[in-house]
Amino acid sequence: MGIALLSGGGGAGLRAATDLSLPIEDAAMIKQAADLDIEQRRYLTYLYARLNKPKVATAIGESILMENPSDRQTLLVLASMATEQRDGEAAVQLAERYLRFYPGDNQGRYFLGAGYYLQRRFVQSANVLRELKREQYAHRRYPYETDLASASASAGQWYRAMLSYQSLLRHHELGDELRDEVREALDRIYREHGPHVAAAWRGVVLDNGEVWRTEASHAMHLNDLHWWTVAGHEDRVAIESVPGLRSRTVRRADAEMGVRSRWNARWTTEAGLGHGGAGWMSEVRARYTFAPSRTVEFGTWWNERATDSLVLESLNGRQDWTGLTASWQLEADLSLGIKAGMREVYVAGTRLGQGDGIEVSLDQTLRRHGPQWIVGYRGAVASFNTGATDLTLVDPTVRPGLPPGGRRAVLNNLVSPRINRHGMGWTLTDNLADAWSYRLTVGGDYDFVLDSLGFNAGVAGMFRPRKSIEIQGELGYSSNASASNAGNEAVLLNLSFRFHY
Repeated sequence: MGIALLSGGGGAGLRAATDLSLPIEDAAMIKQAADLDIEQRRYLTYLYARLNKPKVATAIGESILMENPSDRQTLLVLASMATEQRDGEAAVQLAERYLRFYPGDNQGRYFLGAGYYLQRRFVQSANVLRELKREQYAHRRYPYETDLASASASAGQWYRAMLSYQSLLRHHELGDELRDEVREALDRIYREHGPHVAAAWRGVVLDNGEVWRTEASHAMHLNDLHWWTVAGHEDRVAIESVPGLRSRTVRRADAEMGVRSRWNARWTTEAGLGHGGAGWMSEVRARYTFAPSRTVEFGTWWNERATDSLVLESLNGRQDWTGLTASWQLEADLSLGIKAGMREVYVAGTRLGQGDGIEVSLDQTLRRHGPQWIVGYRGAVASFNTGATDLTLVDPTVRPGLPPGGRRAVLNNLVSPRINRHGMGWTLTDNLADAWSYRLTVGGDYDFVLDSLGFNAGVAGMFRPRKSIEIQGELGYSSNASASNAGNEAVLLNLSFRFHY
């Protein structure tokens, strides 16, 4: 038999009732508490809260509040317990009850802010905790600075979060482990949200040509909500002379500007506009965050670069793409990624065709402490229907005099009609020292369309000589390149530099 709280006054409110969720000894204690005075019941409420028996503590505590609704100690114990149990709704309700009797009390306002945080009402949480600091701790150390920093960061108030983390380092006595965590959080905000300039050089060397990409960008926060980026790109595409194709080198360049806006803890939007040799291009995206590791994004891109094949890039192919991207943590060490969409591809303003596809990844982290080991699955399935019949679209890249059948073959191979590729990969990442980190990858995949087995490997490293400087390099190899370049070996070279100021 268990005991439930029924209407009545004081200890008399603890009456016998069936509650299968309570152990017999806990139910017996609730029944015995009905005969105790209020001071003894206060002690039992505190004791059972510390013993992690929330149902017992709540039953006894509520019996006190029925007798004395403004009992300070009981309200604080129950609010503290709700916070520790991560029950945001109960924490907010108890804090509001407490503040009705003790308006402005610092402990009540703290539990209200903590409850809002647990309810993912991050902006309200940060506002409550910030006002508490301003009104009651303006000239002394703020005991809830860590909570304020976390709430501000989760609310997207990066500058205010940075100030709180800096205050923790300057004015609080922290243990070594907590100090390292605060520094890591501060560095992460500095890297992700501080103004910076960046440059990158990326190369793909194939059997019959190569692509070299150069990019420069500048990014900064306009305010807590809006992040502004301006970037310029230049590609150099070279094709070697092979049967049916002439040797040629082309360049293309474009520039774009974009704004990312985080409206609240769940909704983020991005909008961009650019211009290049193929005219105007734009993008619009909206991302919804269910949890920190569970997001879904819908986006549309107009006139973006199509990179399916070397020949298509040399013709400055473009595409309109609309699709959905999801990143979902299934378990603590298991994550799922999905990208699916539809597109139309254009060459020289003429519609080449349309297609759709889906990419899926599933990653299992085998080890987190020390060197991190990850094993994963990768799969891609796509189809494309080339509807264009104008063979002059490929004139810039084919040899003069190539028969119509050869021109048709080049046109049809600008984008692969079918892709059905699946494989497994293994990744090892670790920090060699404070300034150095590395990543090793190796994998294999099977192309069911080409009926071929391929493998890939890569090594990447990052060097941070100072907190404000990041240098990254990567070298990779694939025995069969992606999309219409399938069947070609590919060597990948990446080098990037970022400076935070």
